[in-house]
Amino acid sequence: MIFPGPFLANISETVLVFLMDAFRGTWGGEGVRKWYARAVRKRQKEKSRKAWATRRKTMVKLLVLTTMLSFAVIATSARSSAGPGKSPKEVVERFCKMDAEGKLLSPDGANETAILFVSPYSWRRDQVIVVVSDYVVRGPDLQGNSAYFTVDYHTWGQLDSSLRFTREEGSIPYRPVKDREYYDLVFTNRYNELGENGPKAVVKGPLAWRIEATPSRPHVSVDTAIRYVTEMRDKSSDLASKENADKTIIALNRLLSGAREARRANLRRTAAQVMVQFCKMDAEGKQLTSDGWQEMSALFIQPGSPRREKIIVVKDFGVSNASISEENKADVGVEYISLGQLDSRTVLFEQGSMSYIKLRGNYGLVLTDKHGKAGSNGVATKESSGPVEWRIEGPVPEPHITVDTAIRFTTELRDRASDSVTKKNAARTLAALNRLR
Repeated sequence: MIFPGPFLANISETVLVFLMDAFRGTWGGEGVRKWYARAVRKRQKEKSRKAWATRRKTMVKLLVLTTMLSFAVIATSARSSAGPGKSPKEVVERFCKMDAEGKLLSPDGANETAILFVSPYSWRRDQVIVVVSDYVVRGPDLQGNSAYFTVDYHTWGQLDSSLRFTREEGSIPYRPVKDREYYDLVFTNRYNELGENGPKAVVKGPLAWRIEATPSRPHVSVDTAIRYVTEMRDKSSDLASKENADKTIIALNRLLSGAREARRANLRRTAAQVMVQFCKMDAEGKQLTSDGWQEMSALFIQPGSPRREKIIVVKDFGVSNASISEENKADVGVEYISLGQLDSRTVLFEQGSMSYIKLRGNYGLVLTDKHGKAGSNGVATKESSGPVEWRIEGPVPEPHITVDTAIRFTTELRDRASDSVTKKNAARTLAALNRLR
């Protein structure tokens, strides 16, 4: 009996051994063993071929994946290290260093920074210059081919085109105040080439991180500011500019050495803090009572007489840092959000065009030991002497009070009134004010 080869190749070894024993006389044991060995080798080759095909497919997939990852790494590396400043943070840090050294104070210096920008900085002769103590670069916030940074500057003040220095002061005497600039960068090969008269047409170059928008103003160190003012003074023929420069150099050297007047160390409040105190007292209605008026008059050199007829009702207020152009004089800005006006004579509240608009005022302060003193009738009678403090110039402005203060004051007017018209007006005013709470 003869069995086909494919059939024998698929039967088990036990069956083959049985067949060999059963047909030993017909086939011979040795012939069956050889045939079986060939069948096993053939099957092993087939398995090996299939296994290799599977491994080859796996290797191809791994190769494709590795290649894709390599390109991704290369692209990421290019975005983080290409260009004149390499990484985006290095671009910002490089610019801030060049800026602090005064590169934006001249056309040639501004040209050196052009490689860091999509559109280069345009130098102006009348530009305002910020004098800084130091700065910190914060970021990045990476979003694809864009990067966003914040630079926190600690600023001393500003230089104008006449070489006059105005120092800024917040809540701590003789300390720099915080200012902030935002820098947006893009990873691009397009930028504005710089020509003799400013930026020219857009051109292509190597891919690099570049600053998309130029800074608002130069930010220079105190040393750089002193050097710049000295050079400009020596070149100038204008006597006023030379005089300003001399005062500015003295003021900047004082900042550099950390020197301060002995009396300033004993100040209880800065100019900005005095204005904050005034605004808080005013918002609480101190001007509307005799005792409160006496308290407020001490903040003024000459407070004048109370002005209680027209009262501004406000939602909130904000006080700026003080700008000190001379060591004994300061300017502080105050901004209110107005809600309307209360007439204390008729007890009528009118919103009209004053509702939710911003009111801005500027106040001058003087460092002096003189201040006003109010009499028993609320009218300022004479000047008094006291400790050296920042005090407000000019008369006390009309009251600016909060909604809660306005409600309390209107209730008092209603309760003191004897005529029905005033009481009716007060009821209408209280209803309107309660809606603004």
